[in-house]
Amino acid sequence: MNFPDEHEPSPPQDVDRTMIRKFREQIHALGALWIFIGSLSSAVASYALQNGPDPTARIMIGSEQRVFLVVLAGLGLTWLVLGVLTCLKQMWAVYVALALSYLSMVGQMLNLNICGGIINILVILQAHRVIGWAKKMRAAGLPLTAKPR
Repeated sequence: MNFPDEHEPSPPQDVDRTMIRKFREQIHALGALWIFIGSLSSAVASYALQNGPDPTARIMIGSEQRVFLVVLAGLGLTWLVLGVLTCLKQMWAVYVALALSYLSMVGQMLNLNICGGIINILVILQAHRVIGWAKKMRAAGLPLTAKPR
């Protein structure tokens, strides 16, 4: 006999368990992507700000580049935190990261970065799918932390 865990509410019988499974998989994939983007940009910016470990091979960084790298590191940390919160199913973090994705899309279009733009479009579409599933789950009275059984 299986008893439901009090920390993991089970879904109502009329809710599609496949949708719950997809929501969980896709919100984790979205959060993982944002964690990856944040980690990578923060690491690159931090490394560049340190000028490398070899003093003879130091890269000369001007004040404008240093400001850019500090902003890049800050944005990377922001993406990292939003990614972690997305994995924890905090929907406000998905909305904030989606807004940042739209701003990033403007930058991709201005720089004519086609590959980055396509990736960004896919991320935006994925975020909207996750938001749609979350709305359906909430409308059914199901918490976002529910697991399909």
